[in-house]
Amino acid sequence: MPRRGLFTYENALVLILGLTFGVVFFDRQAASNLMPFIKPDLHLDNTQVGLIGSALSLTWAISAYGVGLLSDRTGSRKLLLILCVVGFSACSIVSGLSHNYAVLLGSRLVMGLLEGGVMPICLAIMTLESSENRRGVNAGIVQNGFSNLVGNSLGPIVLVYIATRLFTWREAFFLAAIPGFLCAIAIWLWVKEPAREAHHEDGHGASMGLVQMLKVRNVLICSLLSIFMVAWLVTGFAFLPTFLVEYRRMSPEAMAGIMSILGFCAFLGGALLPWISDRLGRRPVVVTCAFVSVLAPLAALYAPGSTWIVGGLMFIGWVGNCIFPLFMGTIPGESLPRRHIATAMGIVVGVGEVIGGVFGPIIAGRIADLTPLGQQAPMWTMAVCSIIGGVLALFLTETAPAKVGVAAAARQPAARAA
Repeated sequence: MPRRGLFTYENALVLILGLTFGVVFFDRQAASNLMPFIKPDLHLDNTQVGLIGSALSLTWAISAYGVGLLSDRTGSRKLLLILCVVGFSACSIVSGLSHNYAVLLGSRLVMGLLEGGVMPICLAIMTLESSENRRGVNAGIVQNGFSNLVGNSLGPIVLVYIATRLFTWREAFFLAAIPGFLCAIAIWLWVKEPAREAHHEDGHGASMGLVQMLKVRNVLICSLLSIFMVAWLVTGFAFLPTFLVEYRRMSPEAMAGIMSILGFCAFLGGALLPWISDRLGRRPVVVTCAFVSVLAPLAALYAPGSTWIVGGLMFIGWVGNCIFPLFMGTIPGESLPRRHIATAMGIVVGVGEVIGGVFGPIIAGRIADLTPLGQQAPMWTMAVCSIIGGVLALFLTETAPAKVGVAAAARQPAARAA
């Protein structure tokens, strides 16, 4: 009989894969959290700051689709995951060795190529191994829970402390690589390769390609939604640390505190909101949070008073980050046959990263450099993206098993009566 309670393989997977993705975001966000130190040291302008975030998003997008497709075709998810984790951890060391902009940019490009495949593989394994009534909450914990606890809550505080109190920003990059190597060992020791799905499980076999998947309404809407919400998120990560320090005149420690608070919001909401969506439906949760996320950039721009007031309002507005597991993983995964889930997730991630993640920070940086808006431009870019994201979410079709089952049950009596 399978073990019940706390000590189950499903819960072990949530812990291991969640910590792994947390380390991914710790390393991904390291450059942004350390940018107040990197920018003056390497003499970067706002466009170059935006390009650092865009470069990683570009290769992340390519990898998300390519590695997701490869893992679906070969069924070899575990090995690919280990190789990606070891590779991006090594890239963190290279980032610390950067003595000019070109080397730093190159290291982030390669890091994105290795990190991009981690999310679709982790979410595919978690979806395949999850109980039906925990599919949404497990995805939320893996993608948003640990990524924000480790990467966005602890990350700013730990990295800024290392850069200001112990060593420099270079050593912070070196130390950031260690957890990734430990996660790779944990995956090798304790994660099992999921059973391969039979080709006859659905009518598509291996023939369902990119165009066919994008013809599925939810895959298309999630891809469009991903463009604007990823632009919202990556632009925020790229510019908020320097905006708070340079425009709002906060200390690096106060900036780190606010970024940590945002991470804690996504940590709590990353598990809570997908859990709510398991019961109330995916669509209302995504729509509401996308619209509320406009509060984060507006609070950064205009919230008066202390750091606590600014941070509190931004905390509420950061709920947009909490719905990423739903439109990037759970909804597309529930909209297609099971053997295509990693590819579908890779499409949504890839489209969002390559368009929103790449062009969002670049456009925001160029507007900041070339128009009177200056450093306010990235915040306004975030606000526009969140509103468009909310409008797009209105067109999603509900996929939560609990809600779809209720709707199907309601239709049956009407069909019999007819």
